Amino acid sequence: VPLGTVFLFVCLWSVCYSLSCMRTNLIQSILKNTWFKHACAVVAYSLAFIFLKWPLVPHMGTSVLGFYKSDAPLFLWNAWEWQHKFSIGDFSYYTQDIFYPNTVSILLHTHTLVQSVFVIVMNAGIRNLVFSFNVVYWLSAVAGAFFTYLFFLKKTKNYFAALLAGQFFGFQHLWAV
Repeated sequence: VPLGTVFLFVCLWSVCYSLSCMRTNLIQSILKNTWFKHACAVVAYSLAFIFLKWPLVPHMGTSVLGFYKSDAPLFLWNAWEWQHKFSIGDFSYYTQDIFYPNTVSILLHTHTLVQSVFVIVMNAGIRNLVFSFNVVYWLSAVAGAFFTYLFFLKKTKNYFAALLAGQFFGFQHLWAV
């Protein structure tokens, strides 16, 4: 585990622990509020994403997360390909964009069709495919962490354990990149 991630966990845990140890009625009533806890979890996961992938944040409109030899450019190509296919009314799993002029089946290709649809919808207003792709990727990472947090909160009834479980599961793929 990278040192930065450990530092982030320690800081997050110390802030949550110090807030839970305060004995004022206001703080205790705020911490008992379920929506406030959920909002804190979403903010913590968003900050963790920014912290773990800081070089990407200032370049979200021009760069894709990952290495150029990894699958990251392929996922961006998926979004572009489906946007192109939807714009011409082609909903098939065949394309000429790979081995032109031959038609190739992309049925067995690794697709991110649901994520690509969200990128296409966001790109309709933003008009920057790379930025839309990065925002959808950020939202999907935070959503994965948040729903893991909700699952563990329901099973363990422990806020801090659920928060850490969401952090570990939601961002495990970001530690390796």
